[in-house]
Amino acid sequence: MIYEDIVQTLENLRKSAGSNYGLARTRALLDALGSPDCRLEIIHVAGTNGKGSVCEYLSRILRCSGVKAGCFRTPAVYSYEEQFCVNCRPLSRRRLGAYLQIAYEKGMSLGATAFEIETCAALYAFAEEGCRWAVIECGLGGLSDATNAIKSKRAAVITGIGLEHTAILGNTLLEISRQKAGIIKDCPSIVTSLADGEVREYFAGLGAVFADGVEDARIDCDGCKFTFGGRKYSLKMRGCVQPYNAALAIKTAAMLGFGYGAIRRGIASARLCGRIEKIKKRGRTFILDGSHNPQSFSALADYIEKYLSRGARIIYGCLSDKDEAGCLEKLRFTENFTAVPCDSYRATPQDAQYEICRRYFPKAEKCASVSEALDKSTEREVVICGSFTLLKEAKKWIEKR
Repeated sequence: MIYEDIVQTLENLRKSAGSNYGLARTRALLDALGSPDCRLEIIHVAGTNGKGSVCEYLSRILRCSGVKAGCFRTPAVYSYEEQFCVNCRPLSRRRLGAYLQIAYEKGMSLGATAFEIETCAALYAFAEEGCRWAVIECGLGGLSDATNAIKSKRAAVITGIGLEHTAILGNTLLEISRQKAGIIKDCPSIVTSLADGEVREYFAGLGAVFADGVEDARIDCDGCKFTFGGRKYSLKMRGCVQPYNAALAIKTAAMLGFGYGAIRRGIASARLCGRIEKIKKRGRTFILDGSHNPQSFSALADYIEKYLSRGARIIYGCLSDKDEAGCLEKLRFTENFTAVPCDSYRATPQDAQYEICRRYFPKAEKCASVSEALDKSTEREVVICGSFTLLKEAKKWIEKR
Protein backbone atom coordinates (compact mmCIF):
# COMPACT_ATOMS: atom_id res chain seq x y z
CA MET A 1 0.00 0.00 0.00
CA ILE A 2 1.04 3.59 -0.46
CA TYR A 3 1.21 5.82 2.61
CA GLU A 4 -2.28 7.30 2.26
CA ASP A 5 -3.79 3.82 1.85
CA ILE A 6 -2.27 2.33 5.00
CA VAL A 7 -3.20 5.39 7.08
CA GLN A 8 -6.79 5.19 5.83
CA THR A 9 -6.87 1.44 6.46
CA LEU A 10 -5.84 1.99 10.08
CA GLU A 11 -8.42 4.75 10.48
CA ASN A 12 -11.13 2.44 9.15
CA LEU A 13 -9.99 -0.23 11.59
CA ARG A 14 -10.11 2.29 14.43
CA LYS A 15 -13.69 3.21 13.60
CA SER A 16 -14.92 -0.35 13.05
CA ALA A 17 -13.11 -2.19 15.83
CA GLY A 18 -12.64 0.59 18.41
CA SER A 19 -10.51 -0.12 21.48
CA ASN A 20 -9.80 -3.45 23.12
CA TYR A 21 -7.51 -3.07 26.11
CA GLY A 22 -4.89 -5.60 27.18
CA LEU A 23 -1.25 -6.40 26.54
CA ALA A 24 -1.24 -9.88 24.98
CA ARG A 25 -1.85 -8.86 21.35
CA THR A 26 0.70 -6.04 21.48
CA ARG A 27 3.32 -8.28 23.06
CA ALA A 28 2.72 -10.96 20.45
CA LEU A 29 3.02 -8.40 17.65
CA LEU A 30 6.22 -6.95 19.09
CA ASP A 31 7.69 -10.46 19.27
CA ALA A 32 6.63 -11.08 15.66
CA LEU A 33 8.55 -7.92 14.72
CA GLY A 34 11.69 -9.15 16.48
CA SER A 35 11.07 -7.49 19.88
CA PRO A 36 12.21 -4.00 18.86
CA ASP A 37 11.45 -2.67 22.34
CA CYS A 38 14.34 -4.76 23.68
CA ARG A 39 16.73 -2.80 21.45
CA LEU A 40 15.73 0.55 22.94
CA GLU A 41 16.21 2.47 26.18
CA ILE A 42 12.63 3.50 26.89
CA ILE A 43 11.12 6.32 28.94
CA HIS A 44 7.42 5.63 29.41
CA VAL A 45 5.07 8.55 30.14
CA ALA A 46 1.54 8.30 31.56
CA GLY A 47 -0.88 10.81 33.10
CA THR A 48 -4.09 12.72 32.47
CA ASN A 49 -2.57 16.05 31.43
CA GLY A 50 0.88 17.14 30.33
CA LYS A 51 2.02 13.90 28.69
CA GLY A 52 2.65 15.49 25.31
CA SER A 53 4.58 18.39 26.82
CA VAL A 54 6.75 16.13 28.98
CA CYS A 55 7.46 13.89 25.97
CA GLU A 56 8.50 16.96 23.98
CA TYR A 57 10.84 18.19 26.72
CA LEU A 58 12.43 14.76 27.10
CA SER A 59 12.85 14.33 23.33
CA ARG A 60 14.56 17.71 23.04
CA ILE A 61 16.86 16.90 25.94
CA LEU A 62 17.86 13.61 24.32
CA ARG A 63 18.53 15.35 21.03
CA CYS A 64 20.66 18.01 22.71
CA SER A 65 22.58 15.22 24.44
CA GLY A 66 23.63 13.87 21.07
CA VAL A 67 21.80 10.54 21.28
CA LYS A 68 19.42 9.35 18.56
CA ALA A 69 15.93 9.03 19.99
CA GLY A 70 12.42 8.30 18.82
CA CYS A 71 9.19 9.69 20.24
CA PHE A 72 5.72 8.19 19.88
CA ARG A 73 2.84 10.31 21.13
CA THR A 74 -0.82 10.81 20.35
CA PRO A 75 -3.06 12.28 19.14
CA ALA A 76 -2.00 13.78 15.85
CA VAL A 77 -2.75 17.49 15.61
CA TYR A 78 -1.77 18.70 12.13
CA SER A 79 -0.39 15.59 10.43
CA TYR A 80 -0.56 11.86 11.11
CA GLU A 81 3.19 11.38 10.85
CA GLU A 82 3.95 13.87 13.64
CA GLN A 83 3.11 11.05 16.07
CA PHE A 84 6.26 9.18 14.95
CA CYS A 85 9.38 11.32 15.39
CA VAL A 86 13.10 10.58 15.25
CA ASN A 87 15.36 13.27 16.66
CA CYS A 88 12.30 15.52 17.02
CA ARG A 89 11.38 15.29 13.34
CA PRO A 90 8.52 13.24 11.87
CA LEU A 91 9.50 10.19 9.87
CA SER A 92 9.08 10.59 6.12
CA ARG A 93 5.80 9.31 4.76
CA ARG A 94 7.59 6.70 2.67
CA ARG A 95 9.50 5.20 5.58
CA LEU A 96 6.61 5.44 8.03
CA GLY A 97 4.25 3.83 5.53
CA ALA A 98 6.62 0.89 5.15
CA TYR A 99 6.85 0.31 8.91
CA LEU A 100 3.08 0.62 9.34
CA GLN A 101 2.49 -1.84 6.50
CA ILE A 102 4.77 -4.46 8.05
CA ALA A 103 3.13 -4.07 11.47
CA TYR A 104 -0.35 -4.14 9.94
CA GLU A 105 0.24 -7.35 7.99
CA LYS A 106 1.57 -9.16 11.04
CA GLY A 107 -1.00 -7.60 13.37
CA MET A 108 -4.07 -8.63 11.40
CA SER A 109 -3.54 -12.32 12.15
CA LEU A 110 -3.32 -11.47 15.86
CA GLY A 111 -6.51 -9.39 15.94
CA ALA A 112 -4.56 -6.24 16.83
CA THR A 113 -6.31 -2.88 17.07
CA ALA A 114 -5.23 0.21 15.14
CA PHE A 115 -3.50 1.72 18.18
CA GLU A 116 -1.68 -1.55 18.92
CA ILE A 117 -0.41 -1.67 15.35
CA GLU A 118 0.71 1.96 15.54
CA THR A 119 2.47 1.38 18.86
CA CYS A 120 4.37 -1.60 17.51
CA ALA A 121 5.15 0.16 14.24
CA ALA A 122 6.63 3.08 16.20
CA LEU A 123 8.91 0.85 18.28
CA TYR A 124 9.89 -1.15 15.21
CA ALA A 125 10.63 2.05 13.27
CA PHE A 126 12.77 3.51 16.06
CA ALA A 127 14.83 0.33 16.38
CA GLU A 128 15.29 0.02 12.60
CA GLU A 129 16.21 3.71 12.32
CA GLY A 130 19.08 3.17 14.76
CA CYS A 131 17.61 4.96 17.75
CA ARG A 132 19.14 4.23 21.11
CA TRP A 133 16.39 5.85 23.17
CA ALA A 134 12.62 6.15 22.82
CA VAL A 135 10.06 8.28 24.61
CA ILE A 136 6.67 6.54 24.57
CA GLU A 137 3.39 8.16 25.61
CA CYS A 138 0.56 6.04 26.98
CA GLY A 139 -2.64 6.10 24.97
CA LEU A 140 -5.10 5.67 27.85
CA GLY A 141 -4.47 4.78 31.48
CA GLY A 142 -1.32 2.74 31.83
CA LEU A 143 -1.78 -0.72 33.28
CA SER A 144 -3.69 -2.18 30.31
CA ASP A 145 -2.57 0.30 27.65
CA ALA A 146 -0.91 -1.23 24.60
CA THR A 147 2.29 0.71 25.24
CA ASN A 148 2.69 -1.14 28.55
CA ALA A 149 3.53 -4.35 26.70
CA ILE A 150 7.11 -3.03 26.61
CA LYS A 151 9.38 -5.52 28.41
CA SER A 152 11.84 -3.15 30.04
CA LYS A 153 12.09 0.57 30.72
CA ARG A 154 14.64 3.04 31.99
CA ALA A 155 12.04 5.23 33.68
CA ALA A 156 8.29 5.55 34.25
CA VAL A 157 7.04 9.15 34.33
CA ILE A 158 3.66 10.16 35.76
CA THR A 159 2.27 13.59 34.87
CA GLY A 160 -0.80 15.37 36.29
CA ILE A 161 -3.74 13.14 37.22
CA GLY A 162 -7.43 14.00 36.96
CA LEU A 163 -10.75 12.25 36.48
CA GLU A 164 -10.91 10.86 32.94
CA HIS A 165 -12.39 7.84 31.19
CA THR A 166 -13.97 6.83 34.49
CA ALA A 167 -15.88 3.92 32.94
CA ILE A 168 -12.53 2.32 32.14
CA LEU A 169 -10.06 3.71 34.69
CA GLY A 170 -12.19 4.17 37.81
CA ASN A 171 -14.30 6.81 39.51
CA THR A 172 -11.73 8.29 41.91
CA LEU A 173 -8.30 9.86 41.59
CA LEU A 174 -6.84 7.00 43.61
CA GLU A 175 -8.32 4.37 41.28
CA ILE A 176 -7.00 6.25 38.26
CA SER A 177 -3.60 6.61 39.93
CA ARG A 178 -3.41 2.83 40.29
CA GLN A 179 -4.01 2.49 36.56
CA LYS A 180 -1.30 5.03 35.74
CA ALA A 181 1.09 3.38 38.19
CA GLY A 182 0.79 0.19 36.14
CA ILE A 183 3.61 1.46 33.91
CA ILE A 184 6.08 1.23 36.82
CA LYS A 185 7.82 -2.06 36.14
CA ASP A 186 11.31 -2.60 37.60
CA CYS A 187 12.34 0.98 36.86
CA PRO A 188 12.59 4.32 38.68
CA SER A 189 9.38 6.34 38.77
CA ILE A 190 9.17 10.13 38.71
CA VAL A 191 5.93 11.94 39.50
CA THR A 192 4.93 15.56 38.93
CA SER A 193 4.98 17.89 41.93
CA LEU A 194 1.38 18.80 41.04
CA ALA A 195 0.29 15.51 42.60
CA ASP A 196 -1.15 16.09 46.08
CA GLY A 197 -3.31 14.49 48.75
CA GLU A 198 -4.02 10.78 48.41
CA VAL A 199 -2.45 10.69 44.95
CA ARG A 200 0.89 11.88 46.29
CA GLU A 201 0.64 9.54 49.27
CA TYR A 202 -0.07 6.60 46.99
CA PHE A 203 2.92 7.21 44.70
CA ALA A 204 5.18 7.92 47.67
CA GLY A 205 4.24 4.49 48.97
CA LEU A 206 5.50 3.03 45.70
CA GLY A 207 8.87 4.72 46.19
CA ALA A 208 8.35 7.35 43.51
CA VAL A 209 10.52 10.46 43.30
CA PHE A 210 8.67 13.79 42.99
CA ALA A 211 9.76 16.68 40.81
CA ASP A 212 9.42 19.16 43.69
CA GLY A 213 11.20 22.47 43.85
CA VAL A 214 9.97 24.79 41.08
CA GLU A 215 10.78 28.29 42.33
CA ASP A 216 10.61 31.88 41.15
CA ALA A 217 8.47 31.06 38.11
CA ARG A 218 7.99 34.25 36.07
CA ILE A 219 5.33 33.44 33.51
CA ASP A 220 4.34 35.72 30.65
CA CYS A 221 2.30 35.42 27.45
CA ASP A 222 5.15 33.80 25.50
CA GLY A 223 6.78 31.39 27.95
CA CYS A 224 8.47 31.66 31.31
CA LYS A 225 11.65 31.54 33.33
CA PHE A 226 11.99 29.52 36.52
CA THR A 227 14.46 27.94 38.91
CA PHE A 228 14.56 24.24 39.64
CA GLY A 229 17.13 22.39 41.68
CA GLY A 230 19.03 25.64 42.16
CA ARG A 231 19.45 26.14 38.40
CA LYS A 232 17.76 28.56 36.04
CA TYR A 233 15.72 27.56 33.00
CA SER A 234 13.69 29.33 30.33
CA LEU A 235 11.07 27.87 28.04
CA LYS A 236 8.82 28.92 25.20
CA MET A 237 5.90 26.64 26.01
CA ARG A 238 2.99 28.71 27.33
CA GLY A 239 0.79 28.25 30.36
CA CYS A 240 1.01 28.19 34.13
CA VAL A 241 1.62 24.42 34.36
CA GLN A 242 4.56 24.29 31.95
CA PRO A 243 7.28 24.95 34.56
CA TYR A 244 6.01 21.87 36.42
CA ASN A 245 5.91 19.76 33.27
CA ALA A 246 9.42 20.92 32.43
CA ALA A 247 10.63 20.18 35.96
CA LEU A 248 9.33 16.61 35.63
CA ALA A 249 11.37 16.14 32.45
CA ILE A 250 14.42 17.78 34.05
CA LYS A 251 14.23 15.49 37.08
CA THR A 252 13.86 12.42 34.87
CA ALA A 253 16.76 13.36 32.61
CA ALA A 254 19.03 14.14 35.56
CA MET A 255 18.23 10.80 37.19
CA LEU A 256 19.16 9.07 33.93
CA GLY A 257 22.54 10.80 33.91
CA PHE A 258 22.08 13.56 31.33
CA GLY A 259 24.00 16.78 31.94
CA TYR A 260 22.71 20.22 32.83
CA GLY A 261 23.82 21.83 29.57
CA ALA A 262 21.84 19.43 27.38
CA ILE A 263 18.86 19.59 29.74
CA ARG A 264 18.82 23.39 29.74
CA ARG A 265 19.10 23.60 25.94
CA GLY A 266 16.46 20.92 25.46
CA ILE A 267 13.96 22.66 27.72
CA ALA A 268 14.57 26.01 26.01
CA SER A 269 14.10 24.56 22.50
CA ALA A 270 10.87 22.64 23.18
CA ARG A 271 7.82 23.57 21.13
CA LEU A 272 4.58 21.66 20.78
CA CYS A 273 1.72 22.40 18.44
CA GLY A 274 -1.78 22.67 19.82
CA ARG A 275 -0.81 23.55 23.40
CA ILE A 276 -1.70 27.22 23.88
CA GLU A 277 -0.16 27.73 20.46
CA LYS A 278 -0.19 31.40 19.46
CA ILE A 279 -0.37 32.54 15.84
CA LYS A 280 -0.35 36.22 14.88
CA LYS A 281 -1.74 37.05 11.46
CA ARG A 282 -2.64 40.44 9.98
CA GLY A 283 -3.12 42.14 13.31
CA ARG A 284 -5.10 39.29 14.84
CA THR A 285 -4.07 36.76 17.49
CA PHE A 286 -5.21 33.13 17.35
CA ILE A 287 -4.74 30.69 20.23
CA LEU A 288 -5.03 27.00 19.31
CA ASP A 289 -5.29 24.65 22.27
CA GLY A 290 -6.28 21.00 22.57
CA SER A 291 -7.72 21.38 26.07
CA HIS A 292 -10.29 18.63 26.54
CA ASN A 293 -10.81 18.19 30.29
CA PRO A 294 -11.38 20.54 33.25
CA GLN A 295 -7.74 20.42 34.37
CA SER A 296 -6.37 21.49 30.99
CA PHE A 297 -9.13 24.09 30.64
CA SER A 298 -8.01 25.61 33.95
CA ALA A 299 -4.60 26.34 32.44
CA LEU A 300 -6.15 27.72 29.25
CA ALA A 301 -8.61 29.89 31.19
CA ASP A 302 -5.75 31.27 33.29
CA TYR A 303 -3.92 32.26 30.09
CA ILE A 304 -7.00 33.87 28.53
CA GLU A 305 -7.80 35.90 31.63
CA LYS A 306 -4.24 37.15 32.02
CA TYR A 307 -3.21 37.84 28.44
CA LEU A 308 -6.31 38.26 26.26
CA SER A 309 -9.17 40.73 26.38
CA ARG A 310 -12.66 39.85 27.64
CA GLY A 311 -13.86 40.35 24.09
CA ALA A 312 -11.88 37.40 22.73
CA ARG A 313 -13.95 34.94 20.69
CA ILE A 314 -14.01 31.35 21.94
CA ILE A 315 -14.65 28.65 19.30
CA TYR A 316 -15.35 25.35 21.04
CA GLY A 317 -16.11 21.73 20.18
CA CYS A 318 -16.00 18.55 22.25
CA LEU A 319 -15.94 14.77 21.94
CA SER A 320 -18.72 12.75 23.53
CA ASP A 321 -16.58 11.04 26.20
CA LYS A 322 -15.42 14.29 27.85
CA ASP A 323 -16.63 16.20 30.92
CA GLU A 324 -18.19 18.98 28.89
CA ALA A 325 -19.86 20.72 31.83
CA GLY A 326 -16.60 20.76 33.76
CA CYS A 327 -14.78 22.27 30.79
CA LEU A 328 -17.37 24.95 30.05
CA GLU A 329 -17.52 26.01 33.70
CA LYS A 330 -13.89 27.18 33.43
CA LEU A 331 -14.81 29.67 30.68
CA ARG A 332 -17.77 31.36 32.37
CA PHE A 333 -15.93 34.71 32.32
CA THR A 334 -15.98 34.89 28.50
CA GLU A 335 -18.51 36.90 26.47
CA ASN A 336 -18.23 35.71 22.86
CA PHE A 337 -18.76 31.98 22.39
CA THR A 338 -19.33 29.79 19.33
CA ALA A 339 -20.08 26.05 19.40
CA VAL A 340 -18.91 23.90 16.48
CA PRO A 341 -18.99 20.15 15.80
CA CYS A 342 -15.81 18.06 15.89
CA ASP A 343 -14.85 16.08 12.81
CA SER A 344 -14.76 12.72 14.60
CA TYR A 345 -16.90 9.62 14.95
CA ARG A 346 -16.63 10.27 18.71
CA ALA A 347 -18.04 13.80 18.45
CA THR A 348 -20.95 15.00 20.56
CA PRO A 349 -23.99 15.56 18.27
CA GLN A 350 -24.06 19.25 17.39
CA ASP A 351 -27.55 20.02 18.70
CA ALA A 352 -26.84 18.28 22.02
CA GLN A 353 -23.55 20.12 22.37
CA TYR A 354 -25.17 23.46 21.59
CA GLU A 355 -27.80 22.92 24.27
CA ILE A 356 -25.10 22.27 26.85
CA CYS A 357 -23.22 25.38 25.76
CA ARG A 358 -26.36 27.52 26.03
CA ARG A 359 -26.64 26.63 29.72
CA TYR A 360 -23.34 28.38 30.37
CA PHE A 361 -23.41 30.96 27.56
CA PRO A 362 -27.00 32.09 26.83
CA LYS A 363 -25.82 34.11 23.83
CA ALA A 364 -23.73 31.29 22.37
CA GLU A 365 -23.70 31.04 18.59
CA LYS A 366 -23.69 27.83 16.54
CA CYS A 367 -21.74 27.17 13.35
CA ALA A 368 -21.50 24.10 11.15
CA SER A 369 -17.68 24.07 11.12
CA VAL A 370 -14.58 25.73 12.49
CA SER A 371 -14.06 27.47 9.15
CA GLU A 372 -17.56 28.95 9.22
CA ALA A 373 -17.03 30.17 12.79
CA LEU A 374 -13.74 31.79 11.79
CA ASP A 375 -15.34 33.35 8.71
CA LYS A 376 -17.93 35.01 10.94
CA SER A 377 -15.51 36.10 13.66
CA THR A 378 -14.43 39.72 13.68
CA GLU A 379 -12.62 39.84 17.03
CA ARG A 380 -8.91 40.59 17.12
CA GLU A 381 -8.34 37.64 19.47
CA VAL A 382 -9.76 34.16 18.81
CA VAL A 383 -9.31 30.96 20.85
CA ILE A 384 -10.04 27.55 19.28
CA CYS A 385 -10.31 24.83 21.92
CA GLY A 386 -12.11 21.76 23.24
CA SER A 387 -10.54 19.03 21.10
CA PHE A 388 -7.39 18.47 19.07
CA THR A 389 -9.68 17.53 16.17
CA LEU A 390 -10.57 21.21 15.66
CA LEU A 391 -7.08 22.54 15.31
CA LYS A 392 -6.04 21.23 11.90
CA GLU A 393 -8.98 22.96 10.19
CA ALA A 394 -8.32 26.14 12.17
CA LYS A 395 -4.64 26.17 11.22
CA LYS A 396 -5.47 25.74 7.52
CA TRP A 397 -7.97 28.61 7.67
CA ILE A 398 -5.47 30.91 9.37
CA GLU A 399 -2.71 30.12 6.87
CA LYS A 400 -4.99 30.71 3.86
CA ARG A 401 -6.12 34.07 5.20
